[in-house]
Formats: sequence, structure tokens, C-alpha cells
Amino acid sequence: MRGNAYFVGRKELLEWLNTVCGTELTSVEQTCSGAVACQVLDALYPGKVPMNKVGWTVVHDYEFVQNYKLLQKCFFVLKIDKQIPVDRLVRGKYQDNLEFMQWLKAFYDRHEQHGPYDPIARREKGKGGAQYNSKLYGSAAMLGIVKKDRDFYYTKMEAIEKLIHEIELSDTADEETATSILEVLYAAE
Repeated sequence: MRGNAYFVGRKELLEWLNTVCGTELTSVEQTCSGAVACQVLDALYPGKVPMNKVGWTVVHDYEFVQNYKLLQKCFFVLKIDKQIPVDRLVRGKYQDNLEFMQWLKAFYDRHEQHGPYDPIARREKGKGGAQYNSKLYGSAAMLGIVKKDRDFYYTKMEAIEKLIHEIELSDTADEETATSILEVLYAAE
């Protein structure tokens, strides 16, 4: 079972998790709560994981344990022969979480169901799932605003650069040029 499962890189693993779970994970350590593992298992076996009991906004080790207890119970019911190293995973250490997620991906790849699955709707059934989703989409909206601002100021800097280049070529710097630069600097969208 170990084989090729452990050759999956961090980046590929995060892309896979974000696709399956509809999340925006940026590090393997973010899987330490066990909620993502519960959702992956729910994607494989829809309805077998009690998503209403999965805690998405948990922040402490003892809260993570509850998610892993749910996962262990589902493993037992589904006859999945895998010991979950809960005590190591809840610490949020990179290597432990990486290895468990690599195993989970290999398991998923061997048992993948190709039916429809809506990770966002399923996650909303969990404790704090709606809050987690709104936080996720709030950060995406904020990213859009930041990108728009970046583009706006980049365009301003290009216009100023062009004006300065024209000044260098003309060998004169007059009040009209200074006014043009100030207009670019203080222009609103």
C-alpha cells in the first residue's frame, strides 16, 4: 500500500484536495483538523460520513480529535483497514499530515466514484461549514479587489514612466510636464 502513494508531492496533493473539497488550502498542515479527510471520504462514499458533525472552524487539538473520531468510525463501518495516527496528526506537523494525505489520495484514486458531488453544499452541513465557506469566498473577493488596485496603480506608474521618458528626450522640464505628472498621480479610476 505504501508504494507510489508516498511519491505524490505537496503541490499536487494540495491541488487535488482543493479540487475534491472545493477549498483553497495553501499548506499540508491545514489538514490537521481532520475535516478535509472527512470530506474526501464523503466524496468517495456520499452520505456515509455524518457531515453535520464535522467541525470546520475548530482550532484546538482536542477539537480536531472529534473529527478524527468520526473518521475512524467511518473507516470501521466501511471496513477500511487503516490506523489513523491521531495523536501525531493533530499536532499539525508537516511530515505526518503529508504522509496521511498521500495515503488518502492513493486510497481515493483506487476507489474513486465518478458521480456528482458538491463539496460546498456538503460542507455547509458541518459545524461551522457555512462560516468556513463564507470566509473562503470572502478571501476570494478580497483578492479580486487587491488585484484591481494593483492593476490601477501599475497603469499609473506606466503613465508616469512614459511622461518622464518624454521629458528626458525633450531636454526641457516645464511646469506643464510637472502638472501632467501630478494629474496622473492624483487621478481616480
